[in-house]
Amino acid sequence: MAIEAFSTREEVRGSFRSVRQVTLEADYVSQLAIYQPYKPQMLFQSHCHCTTQTMSNPAISVNIALEPATVTLGATCSIILSTTLLYPTPITIYTWPTVFNLDLSQIRKNFWCIDLSNNNESVRLELTKGGKRSGYICRELGSFHDPFFVTLEPGKAVDITAPFVLTTRLDKPLVAGHRYRFGFSEGECVGDWMHGTREDVMLPSGDRSPMDSSGPYIMLDVGPPIEFEVLESEPLGHEPQQAPTSTHGRLMHETNRCS
Repeated sequence: MAIEAFSTREEVRGSFRSVRQVTLEADYVSQLAIYQPYKPQMLFQSHCHCTTQTMSNPAISVNIALEPATVTLGATCSIILSTTLLYPTPITIYTWPTVFNLDLSQIRKNFWCIDLSNNNESVRLELTKGGKRSGYICRELGSFHDPFFVTLEPGKAVDITAPFVLTTRLDKPLVAGHRYRFGFSEGECVGDWMHGTREDVMLPSGDRSPMDSSGPYIMLDVGPPIEFEVLESEPLGHEPQQAPTSTHGRLMHETNRCS
């Protein structure tokens, strides 16, 4: 799927349906992005007002997985976003307002979930509009913003992991014995990013210079939704393992894979 340049997040969401109609050979795009020198390519002619897409803009693909794949109410379960950059050089993304900030995105509208065992009834995920932050993004090492800067490199799959909150929510939205489908909402994107790695873009302690102007919005090439079964909670007397701590956008696991 091609990634298109947008000026606002609203434009991204509004243009999603027309962009999703375009299909491309994934291997062809990957080869252009990673193994060949940059050559502008007309990948598609947009049906909206946006400019023609070329490989000068980064492309990011992301897929969901659960571990373990079968969910037990009240027990430890992790959600994993496996992320790959299709671009010749590294970029660093700011993840706070994105789906990659799993502490917030799981309780906002970044995902959707339906109960397949109950006539595809929607499961309410949004519990908050999200914490407030200033529009000022500080690149100072050790600042509040520091953990949300994540580097993506060509040909390297990055897994961002956090506890899967649906299994432990106090309002108990999941029902034992039911099967669910869970996926990304339409128009998920990254709006704040810079060329280079964290070492290139982050600033020493005391330097609170703001983040440079970002490039165009990058709409994520999201993978298909996942399905999972829900089991009854553990019997009394069985102490479940402690859930892993979220990294707030830091990398918990990183593996090298050829794209």
